Amino acid sequence: MGFHEYIHRDDGREMGLQGMINDLVEQSDFAVGDTLNGEIDRLPTKNPKAIARIISSAENFLK
Repeated sequence: MGFHEYIHRDDGREMGLQGMINDLVEQSDFAVGDTLNGEIDRLPTKNPKAIARIISSAENFLK
């Protein structure tokens, strides 16, 4: 989507820099790893995205 889709030029006046940063962090704060698309089948792998997804899944969904 791109950065320009999230931040409008008037947001700086309304929220300030720290407000815009807080808003972006809040929008991107969600659990990932609820579905694994074959990452476990590719172990051992040197693919950092697959490894990160598996770690996130373990942290967020294994209790």
